[in-house]
Amino acid sequence: MQYITLNNDVKMPAEGLGTFLMSPADAEMATLNALRAGFRHIDTANGYYNEAGVARGIRRSGVPREQVFVSTKLWPSGYTRAAEHIDKTLARMGLGYIDMLILHQPCGDYLAAWKDMEDAYKAGKVRALGLSNFPVEKIQEVIDAAEVKPQLVTVENHPYHPNDALREYLSQYGIVIEAWYPLGHGDASLRNEPVFAELAAKYGKSPVQVILRWHIQKGNSIIPGSKSPAHLADNLDIFDFVLTDDEMAQIAELATPGKTYYAADESVYEKYLSIPDDFDVQEARYQEELKAEILAASDEYWKAQFDLDVERLRKTCDPKAPFVHMGITMDRGAEEEAIAQRHIVTVKRDDKHVDVRALVGGNEAINPFVATETYHRQADGSWKLISFVYTHILPENYQFRFLSE
Repeated sequence: MQYITLNNDVKMPAEGLGTFLMSPADAEMATLNALRAGFRHIDTANGYYNEAGVARGIRRSGVPREQVFVSTKLWPSGYTRAAEHIDKTLARMGLGYIDMLILHQPCGDYLAAWKDMEDAYKAGKVRALGLSNFPVEKIQEVIDAAEVKPQLVTVENHPYHPNDALREYLSQYGIVIEAWYPLGHGDASLRNEPVFAELAAKYGKSPVQVILRWHIQKGNSIIPGSKSPAHLADNLDIFDFVLTDDEMAQIAELATPGKTYYAADESVYEKYLSIPDDFDVQEARYQEELKAEILAASDEYWKAQFDLDVERLRKTCDPKAPFVHMGITMDRGAEEEAIAQRHIVTVKRDDKHVDVRALVGGNEAINPFVATETYHRQADGSWKLISFVYTHILPENYQFRFLSE
């Protein structure tokens, strides 16, 4: 991994994982897979609602905290209470400190928020400060008012929109450009430009890897997003070749004035400021999302039971438990109805597994019993059933609680 030394001497990995538009569960798995692949920089934001998921992925990875560079961003509706939101973000992530804290949008009371960020920086809660999507005049406004100058500005940046004028302006302050949409928001026309096909063939790389290498040689920090372990590995495999000056000049010819994939005006900023600043709801969303995923997987498994005969089904059961089967006394329609109406008694999880305990019927009557399904989260984020056990028929006085009805 190549590192960039910021203007306060903090070292930041040149490439990281972007988690924009990822659900909490997807961000957790993408973070885990990225760190396993060798990434050491993860980017998130209050407004992505996945910070806690990113933090879970970091903890699950086993990579020491001091080896992971974590960036997050304050949302503008929280700028007036930035000190409170910084502390809430630290608590939500539980990582001890933030490596890069960024103002996400150039609206609201960003100067007051910057002062609170400076206080957090001085207190050791934050190691570096940045701005996101700020135009030059507002960057200068922050610099003029700041005790701690920005270390980074993150903006849309790709070969169609290289931001060379902004780069030249920032160079006087030693401020690094971080590129979001480094691949042009997935625009196939960019990847399919002939120059990238030619260079990919020359270096034994893909067009995507050539584009990412271009960023590195421009001095950009990059945060491409991916949930695929294979794509993550490919995105990181860009540090063993160097584009020549002539090749960099060829790519520079792709610059197209006005060719961007994002634009904001005052009406957009008004919407940003109207978003409630309760970013702790992300954990509740995560739990709801997790529950929905697991219950969907559970439903799929139960439907598959219709294709199993009794003897095959017996082999999936705990041999010490009384054997029960949904279809002994009920026809298929009644069985489907019983399955559809089952209740979830508990959903228990740890970092790697989830157990679903379902209250169902069977054994020549609609006597309740519990079936426990254990699922394991796969590298691609899907859930795989790894064990299924029928437990004893429940006594009449069994006490249970419903999580869903």
